[in-house]
Amino acid sequence: DQLGFSTSQLPQSLQGCPGCKGTKPDLLGLMSGSKSFTGSNAEVSYQFIHLTAQEFLAAWYAAIVLSAEEQSKLFMEKTGDDRFRMMLLFLAGITGLQDTQVYQQILLKSYHQLQEQKLQEEELQQLREQ
Repeated sequence: DQLGFSTSQLPQSLQGCPGCKGTKPDLLGLMSGSKSFTGSNAEVSYQFIHLTAQEFLAAWYAAIVLSAEEQSKLFMEKTGDDRFRMMLLFLAGITGLQDTQVYQQILLKSYHQLQEQKLQEEELQQLREQ
C-alpha cells in the first residue's frame, strides 16, 4: 500500500551491493531513486518503476511467506478493495487458486468494471459526435 521508500526502509540486502561501495542499492532495475532535499539534508527515496511490478512482487512475497490459511484471509479481507485487485489476481495465479470462489469473484468484478468503463467511453464518444 506504500508507493515510495526511503533508503532506511529498504531491506539491508538492498542497501548496498558489492562493488558499489554502499552508494547505490541493488534494485534489479525494478525501482528508481531520486534525491530530495529537506533543509540541509539530502535523502534518497525509491519508487517502483511501475505499479504492476510492485503488485507482482507483493503477490510473490505473500505466496512465499504466508500460509494457505493466511492467504485465504488476505483474499477475504482485501476482495473489493480496488487497490489490491491486481495483487490478488497475481497471488491467485502464483498459488494456483484459479478454481476458488474468491478468485472467480475478483475476476468477475474486474470483468464488470472493464465492461462498465467501455460503455462509459462509448457513451462519451457518442456525445462528442452529436
